Parts: sequence; structure tokens; C-alpha cells
Amino acid sequence: SPPTIVYPLRTSFVIGAPITIQPVVENVEGTTNYNLYYYNGTALSASSDGRWLPNGLAFDRTTGQITGTPTAG
Repeated sequence: SPPTIVYPLRTSFVIGAPITIQPVVENVEGTTNYNLYYYNGTALSASSDGRWLPNGLAFDRTTGQITGTPTAG
């Protein structure tokens, strides 16, 4: 089976409240670098740095975690 990574379907972001979103990872062997895929309104796009995440959040390519403290703006 191909590797899969799944995040919770809905995650609330509260400005000023730290958050860690730990994915569920299956069928991964060895070292992996993850990309985030998102729908940009017309097509599926990939991001290795999570640049489309809310301000203050970061994506870790080696663990798949999304962490940080959301900020306004």
C-alpha cells in the first residue's frame, strides 16, 4: 500500500493559542519528506513549506506536523 497521511477533518484555529496537529501516518518505511496538498480554487496544488497555512503556523516536512501560534493578519 502507498504511504498515507491524514489530518483531522476539522481543526479550529484560535488566534494566540498554540496548536500542534499530529497526523496519522500509515505504510511509511524509512525516511520521508512530506508535502501538503491543497485545493486552490481551480486545481490541486502541492506545498513543501505550508505557505498557505494561517499566519504563525508552520509545516514540518520530516514529521508532517503543523505547529505554532496563529496570529491575525
